[in-house]
Amino acid sequence: MSAPMLYHYSENGIYLFPSPANPSPLEEGVWLYPARSTEIAPPVIPDGKCAVWNGSGWDIQDMPELTESKYTPEEKDEFIEGLMEGLGV
Repeated sequence: MSAPMLYHYSENGIYLFPSPANPSPLEEGVWLYPARSTEIAPPVIPDGKCAVWNGSGWDIQDMPELTESKYTPEEKDEFIEGLMEGLGV
């Protein structure tokens, strides 16, 4: 049985990336579903738009404007490394 594809979104519901689910180390045939992920694929996203998870499906919205980050580039790199390691990528 192949791993289900999961679609991850931010705490604001904005679609981030896909990844296969990881198998449970405790139960054979059981897949782990991280927080803020769904098996429902987002639709095609037009330029200048983003997909936003609404709790049961995806909405297409205008891309939010970027604001100045409160995090340093080093803090961002550490976060991304930890996220990727947690996802097994």
